[in-house]
Amino acid sequence: MTPSAEGASIPGYAKALLQLLNFEHRDGSGLGRLNDCEWRQLLELCDESQLTLILGDLGRSFLPLWVKARIQRNAAGNAVRFERLMLATVEIARWLTANSIEFALLKGHTHTPAFTVDPLLRAQNDIDIWCLPGEVLRARDVLTHHGYRHSGKSKGRHLDPLIRESSWTWTGDYFAPDLPIPVELHYQLWDRDFERIAGPDEREIWERRQDSLLDGYPVATLDLVDTLAFAALHLMMHIFHGDVRLQRAWEIGRFLEHHARDDVFWNRWQSLYTAEARQVQTIAFWLTSYWFGCKLPNVLQANLEFLPLNVRLWICRYCFSPIESLFSANKDELWLNLALIPSLRGKIGVARRRLFPVQAAGGGDREQPGARSFAAKAGHHIGLLPRTFCSGFRWLRMQK
Repeated sequence: MTPSAEGASIPGYAKALLQLLNFEHRDGSGLGRLNDCEWRQLLELCDESQLTLILGDLGRSFLPLWVKARIQRNAAGNAVRFERLMLATVEIARWLTANSIEFALLKGHTHTPAFTVDPLLRAQNDIDIWCLPGEVLRARDVLTHHGYRHSGKSKGRHLDPLIRESSWTWTGDYFAPDLPIPVELHYQLWDRDFERIAGPDEREIWERRQDSLLDGYPVATLDLVDTLAFAALHLMMHIFHGDVRLQRAWEIGRFLEHHARDDVFWNRWQSLYTAEARQVQTIAFWLTSYWFGCKLPNVLQANLEFLPLNVRLWICRYCFSPIESLFSANKDELWLNLALIPSLRGKIGVARRRLFPVQAAGGGDREQPGARSFAAKAGHHIGLLPRTFCSGFRWLRMQK
């Protein structure tokens, strides 16, 4: 039986959103049945999931006037910020090139047009740049020389974020034109040591970089097949950490929908990555297909059959759990994570980190919280333990 959002434990307004975002059977009629309270809840969800502008585009004929006006204001603010992002990205690219530092742009502008037809509909929080590990500190020094300063702590795979804005106050507006533009300088794409799961050969990805133009300026970007791979790995990383990114998943779904019959592309994808490196990507693609009804290439059916039986069982039973966790916290993704880790030591390490989160290095959150926020975080995770253990017990019984 194919999993369906209808049986998922998510509110009606969220199901209406998924119906609107569905590629095979797009239906916005559910939006027309929402009351004002549900619309406010939906807008809050879309703001946090970076789907507000897509909601405004796909659901325009179903929006109440006050919702339409609100999203139009959001789009206007985002357009101003987009121009700032473009200027800042080109400026940084010029600085790095002038200092003979090789790099590749990640995400953001590189997702147009394959993942999103209009970059103005894509909520972009920051600028992501990938440098070789031996060059990333020099790249940081170039940016700090031009007025960038540290802001917050790294969550792994990249240095601490950098911003140039000297003063700014959060007003609750996700689309404010003056929102800071953080820059994340990556030194790796996937943290194998932290995740305990193998990723692709990043040296090969680096060698496959492509020359592109950004606002007329030459920059390097990932090869299209690697752009998709990185998007899938990034999505799964957030799922493993209990933080699903719906907008990023929908972008992958759009790519799959429009490239499902491109046999040349998928044969190349199959040839460039080992079976182990394809495994996590395959899971991301199948989850996306269940959530958004996008087409899948034939090669992914074969890759699904080669996944371990317990991984396929998790996809069938728990595929909507990451979305359910947006409304009622769960850690069902832990069982998928553990199923993919080959070593017992790795399983124990990840289980301990996810069940009893403390300060972690590598791919985890290294931000130093204050005593009050730490207590709140600890209380949240302790409160989830009974539900998590019950879920784990059911999961073990399912595999017998």
